[in-house]
Amino acid sequence: PQIAPGSLLLSRYLPDGFQLNNGSLHQGALLLVGSHHFSQSLSDINPLTLSFFKPLLDHGGIELIIFGAGKAMIPPQKMLRQQLKERGIALEIMETGAACRTYNILTAEGRRVGAALVPVNIDLR
Repeated sequence: PQIAPGSLLLSRYLPDGFQLNNGSLHQGALLLVGSHHFSQSLSDINPLTLSFFKPLLDHGGIELIIFGAGKAMIPPQKMLRQQLKERGIALEIMETGAACRTYNILTAEGRRVGAALVPVNIDLR
């Protein structure tokens, strides 16, 4: 499949941020969907709550959120999963590097996916 024009993919992840295929560098947490990206503060918003994902939810049209949890895996939050499920969205939590690769692959396949990525130097535990 051909990647939709303007789609943002992850070129690499850094200890404190991410580089996109358009060459831009982003420090801190990053949310991606299609051709849109949103910086997200980890000091103001708990990444284990629905409000962290708000830019993806407001964008709409996604069926899956890939959540890159930073330095360590965290257990899925039952309430968060339920809130997303009620909106028809599944949540997959994984290590940030794996989340970057998974997002790129699913986007290239034309899936309706969003990514919520925490830098690898952050420990959410």
